[in-house]
Amino acid sequence: QENETLILDSGTTVYELAKALVNTKNLYIATNDLQSAMALTANHDISLIVIGGTLRNSYYSLTGIFTESIITQIHADKLFLGVDAVDPEIGLMNFSVDEIKAKRLMIKASHQVIALCDHSKFESTAFANICSFSDIDMIITGKEADKNILKRLEDKGVKIMTV
Repeated sequence: QENETLILDSGTTVYELAKALVNTKNLYIATNDLQSAMALTANHDISLIVIGGTLRNSYYSLTGIFTESIITQIHADKLFLGVDAVDPEIGLMNFSVDEIKAKRLMIKASHQVIALCDHSKFESTAFANICSFSDIDMIITGKEADKNILKRLEDKGVKIMTV
C-alpha cells in the first residue's frame, strides 16, 4: 500500500516481487539484494535504500557487519523474507550461514514478516535455521505447492497465501 515501508530480503522469489512493485507509488524500500534494487530503480515514486555490505558472489546479496549495522537502524511495516527451505517441523532455513544474522535482524526490524517461496522449498531442509513459524505472519507461495504440506502448516497456525 502507498506510504508503506518495506524490507525486501535477497533471493529469486523476492526479486520477482521487486519487479512487480515497479508500477507502485510512494513506497519506502530497503533491500540487500542488488538485482531487486536495480529492478526498483525504474520507479521514481519509490524511495530506495540499498543496504550495503559484502557481496555474496553469484547471488547478488549483500551481507556482513555493514549490512547488519544498517538493518539495526531501520524499521519497516513489512519484510518480504527469502528462504531456501521450509520444513513443517523445523521452520524456515537457509543454506548460507552468512545471511542468517541479517535475515534475523530484518525480522526483528519489521512489524509484519511475510516469507516468499516457491513450492520446491517445502519439506526440504537447509543448513541453518532462520526462524520458527511463530516469527512470521504469512507464507506466500505458488499454487503448485502440495496441499497436504500447506494444511500441515496451517494447522500450526501459519497463514498461507497461494498465488
